[in-house]
Amino acid sequence: MTPTGSTHVGEQPAESCGEIRTGLAEVDGALALFVQRGDQLSKDIGELKHDVEVLKRNRRPLPVLGAVAGLGSLGVTVRPRRPRAGASDTEPARAVRPGLPE
Repeated sequence: MTPTGSTHVGEQPAESCGEIRTGLAEVDGALALFVQRGDQLSKDIGELKHDVEVLKRNRRPLPVLGAVAGLGSLGVTVRPRRPRAGASDTEPARAVRPGLPE
């Protein structure tokens, strides 16, 4: 004769073991997902570091840009003036202001 409570006691450890295994499988799945995301983030960070290095290599320093702009404005300022159309070489060139009558 088996007591009525003995079959109930034998089922509890089996159910608990199944629940623990299910929980561990869920935790393993979550950890695998975190590892995959971490690997993707590492890859993305590596690509961004490479892009930053390329940008650093290809940038122009500000003093060089300032010097080029200065030389350009100097060239525009010093360039020789062309005589007006119809003016002779002996006649001095007059400054023409826009909007004023000649």
